[in-house]
Amino acid sequence: SLAKELGVPTSQARETVDSMINDGALITKLTGGVYDLKHVEALEPGFFSVQGDSKEKWTHVFGITTDNHLCNKHSRLDILNAAYQTFADEGITTVFNLGNWIDGEARFNKGELVTAPGMENQFNYLIDKWPVHDGIVTHFIAGDDHEGWWMKEGFNFGAYLMYLAKEQGRTDLNYIG
Repeated sequence: SLAKELGVPTSQARETVDSMINDGALITKLTGGVYDLKHVEALEPGFFSVQGDSKEKWTHVFGITTDNHLCNKHSRLDILNAAYQTFADEGITTVFNLGNWIDGEARFNKGELVTAPGMENQFNYLIDKWPVHDGIVTHFIAGDDHEGWWMKEGFNFGAYLMYLAKEQGRTDLNYIG
């Protein structure tokens, strides 16, 4: 439909849309080579506006942290706290953590841990030290290393972290997979 609308070959339209996706456009690629473009409007490289059914344009700014390695003596709580202060100052309410929130436990890092051995000790340290700012919720994902080392043993460590956090009154820590 796009190719016909623009009067260009289908291959050219596909190449252009694929290029937009590679540049970060929020375009959904559906099965059968179909694209969902109806809610996407490119503004400038790296920034996009999504128009919903209400015809109102909206934006959402969020924060990202990653590779914090809490519980390691080299982790930088000062930088993590400064990042969250910036998030709060900017009015950011949603933060995504992309993994390696704690250092985990392996034979090669035990000498660098500031907690007693064990997953629960590291989780309690994270719950105690993770920055708290009214209105900010951190959504965690996890990889297969550091905190993920426990996953290899078949344990859902993320759900357990969230459980421990809620038990301690922390509703701002949300594990999403």
